Amino acid sequence: MLNSYGSGFISRPTRDTTPVAHITNSHDNHRTARGLHQNTLMPSRNYGTQTPQHGRTLTHTHGTQDTERRDARIHSGHNTQSKTKRPVSLLTMEVGREACFPIDCDKLPKGSQSGVYVIKPSSSPPLVVFCEIDDEGNRWTVLQRNTLKTEITWYESWTTYKYGFGNVLQDHWLGNEYIHLLTAQRPYMVRFVMVDKNDKEFYADYDIFSIDQEVNGYTLRLGRYSGTAPDFLTTFDSGNVHDNMKFSTKDKDQDRSSSHCAASYGGWWFDNCQLVHLNAKGYILWKSICSGDCTKSKIMVKPTGIC
Repeated sequence: MLNSYGSGFISRPTRDTTPVAHITNSHDNHRTARGLHQNTLMPSRNYGTQTPQHGRTLTHTHGTQDTERRDARIHSGHNTQSKTKRPVSLLTMEVGREACFPIDCDKLPKGSQSGVYVIKPSSSPPLVVFCEIDDEGNRWTVLQRNTLKTEITWYESWTTYKYGFGNVLQDHWLGNEYIHLLTAQRPYMVRFVMVDKNDKEFYADYDIFSIDQEVNGYTLRLGRYSGTAPDFLTTFDSGNVHDNMKFSTKDKDQDRSSSHCAASYGGWWFDNCQLVHLNAKGYILWKSICSGDCTKSKIMVKPTGIC
């Protein structure tokens, strides 16, 4: 069974056709900070992959590889048999066209544990994500994670936010294009989780969540609110509201401010500029909970129960 250690970096895919490659190294628990790119991994399971000529290549562009072989395990959500395979470098990973993966974390078998899994939303290439299983057995697909002391700058381009970045076991952004494809396949709800400087956790749930396609600016769409964190995403306050706003980055200004919010704060659904902002280095904001000094944030989705 895969544990929650190792590395899984996210990078821009080749030719804009495939998602990033994420691999978890289950025998390298103490080398996460050094980076996944230092190892070449030997998979120990057959995940339904076919021969290379029928495969799909997932590309990872960080760093170089050495000749050290280790045991890599990625959950597919289905039972598999062990089979000896050729080494798979951290730069590419082939996934067969006929490989069978769940469409999201909610489709994992009952009894599954939190960890890294391969999913394949409708109309999407295979994605490797972190699935969080809560105490009630709800299976959430994690879209974002940030910590106040993150090593990620979050000050990234439109294209980088489109395809995602970071480490799925640590701080990361799954990618706007993949969030769109995931949430377009059926109705989802979202949970925003924040931890304040006193280590108290707050959450805000919205019973509908999606983002539009790129041509519409990856506009944020939210439903009805509930939770312990005040609603500052759909509520208009101090000249700001985040719901129905387009996504902005340092090189694509789509907010309604006379200034360029993303040029100062990193990518987000800005208005004028923000009441909530979870995508920044050393600055995690949710009004009335923390003024930029929340220690952690997380965004995750699961199918909604209202449709």
